[in-house]
Amino acid sequence: MNTYCGREFSPGDIEAIKRLMEQDPSLLRTTLSRRLCELLGWTKPNGELKDMTCRVALLRMQSDGLITLPPSRRTGPRRKPHFPPTAATDPQSPLKQPVHELGALGLHRVSTSTSSRLAVLARAGARHRLALSEPLARLGVPVPPQQVPSWRR
Repeated sequence: MNTYCGREFSPGDIEAIKRLMEQDPSLLRTTLSRRLCELLGWTKPNGELKDMTCRVALLRMQSDGLITLPPSRRTGPRRKPHFPPTAATDPQSPLKQPVHELGALGLHRVSTSTSSRLAVLARAGARHRLALSEPLARLGVPVPPQQVPSWRR
């Protein structure tokens, strides 16, 4: 058994992956990962396929010499997404009072439209733990290892 991304893959699973690629050599990595998730029943708690996690697992299997993936369509480096600055992304003054002295917490429903998701990402982008972990470490602020994404370790 080999474990990748928290899932155990038996020798039969590895053979099924190879057969899937042999059946259709023109499969793109994304399509391959989705079909593999369907075949193995690999889903998130909300029922969506874990296709991105599956692609990471496939890359690690390839690194370990178990499979050979179709070539990647991406040739150049990935660019970081750009979120245009808005008033919501401007730096705010830090909160200095204890939590119990703050006002009521408000929750806002976010629709599934792309523009709404981009607005939320723009607001959260600079303050997200993945965005902050590297700059905090550079400033000498200790960042627990579990908060540093594995691709940055």
